[in-house]
Amino acid sequence: MSNTPEYPGPNPQQGSPGPYPQQGAPGPYPQQGAPGPYPQQGAYPQQGAPGAYPQQGAPGAYPQQGAPGPYPQQGAPGPYPQQGAPGPYAPQPVAASGTNGLAIAGFVLAFLVFPIGFILSVIGLIQARSRRQKGAVLAVLGILVSLAELAALIVVIIVIGRNVSTALDPGCVKSKEVILKDGDLGNGDATVLRSKLTSVITGLDAAAAVAQHDNVRTMITTLRGDYGQLQDAVDKQQAPPAALQGKLDTDGRAMDTLCTIGGARN
Repeated sequence: MSNTPEYPGPNPQQGSPGPYPQQGAPGPYPQQGAPGPYPQQGAYPQQGAPGAYPQQGAPGAYPQQGAPGPYPQQGAPGPYPQQGAPGPYAPQPVAASGTNGLAIAGFVLAFLVFPIGFILSVIGLIQARSRRQKGAVLAVLGILVSLAELAALIVVIIVIGRNVSTALDPGCVKSKEVILKDGDLGNGDATVLRSKLTSVITGLDAAAAVAQHDNVRTMITTLRGDYGQLQDAVDKQQAPPAALQGKLDTDGRAMDTLCTIGGARN
């Protein structure tokens, strides 16, 4: 009795056909290189061969860079206007009718209150040109009138400033004090007249010495000379020259005008 187990049916030997295919025998699985349901290497389109996907540079369904397509490129005309291009809704300047009110007001006020007139004239000129209104000529005239009045005011201020400076000159102050004190010589005797003349001449010499402006010093010196001539006539007991009294009056008024703010006061 053998110890080898028995199997039903014949025992397949090596090399005999059975349910398992041998190496190299045809079977249900395709061998390498044999046609089957799966494509072999080379079934997909290679680079350069026509296929379902277009290569770079070949015409296909997708436009390449630089090729015309359904979307406009940068700079190409499209349905939307580019920046800076006129569009259908661009606002158009509307010309206003009539004369600009600020131009009229500025022209009128230029004669009354020129600083306000100048400002309104400038604004009116700008508005009249931007709105295409009338009144630009009036605005220009208002500006010119205002500038003319400003120039005149500057001249007046300079003149008054100089007059104030001259009137406050120490020579003017001193000479006016002397004239007010002893300038009225009266009709007294020769001794009183000689004393007053000496006091006036001495005071005018002191005023000329402290004067700070040349015109003030010159005027004081001229007036002092008039009083000196009168003193010489008194000392010689002679009648003064006929024109001397008129010269004293003229030089006295000139001195008063020069040394008074705003001119001489009668």
